[in-house]
Amino acid sequence: MFLTNGMSLTNGTIGVSVTNLPIGMFLTNVTTGMSLTNVTIGDSVTNIGSYAFSGSGLRSVMIPDSVFNIGEGAFAICPKLGAITVDPVNPVYCSVNGVLFSHDQTTLIQCPGARAGSFAVPDSVITIGTNAFVACTGLTSVTLGTNAYWIDDYALTDAPA
Repeated sequence: MFLTNGMSLTNGTIGVSVTNLPIGMFLTNVTTGMSLTNVTIGDSVTNIGSYAFSGSGLRSVMIPDSVFNIGEGAFAICPKLGAITVDPVNPVYCSVNGVLFSHDQTTLIQCPGARAGSFAVPDSVITIGTNAFVACTGLTSVTLGTNAYWIDDYALTDAPA
């Protein structure tokens, strides 16, 4: 679903019967949209598709323990997104200071778009995922950890040098 100019969904609850948020479910054109600011993801959701919330006006998001797959760029280009929180018992993902990681913290998946200042990638991170820092325009610097080995496509697009 592509929210176009004129659509004004601001709050959403994804019900208990929904297990999959498909690719681009709430994809929004950042210049004309960004109306979705709050969403509650139900405990039945197991998959968040690629670019599901990309370009939205989300301010924060809570990933329940039921989610086992998050596609690339699911929360990319969300300039108001201040934090991504993951239920502590989720076996696949975790969040540290609002940043989304794989549970073992070897992959940095998404830095929230509203993050500002400098950011030091933890030494545990081996892979920086696709779109991890895309459009994080408030960052002034990103310092890679000592074990960062693989940087996926577009990981640092629009990130500070």
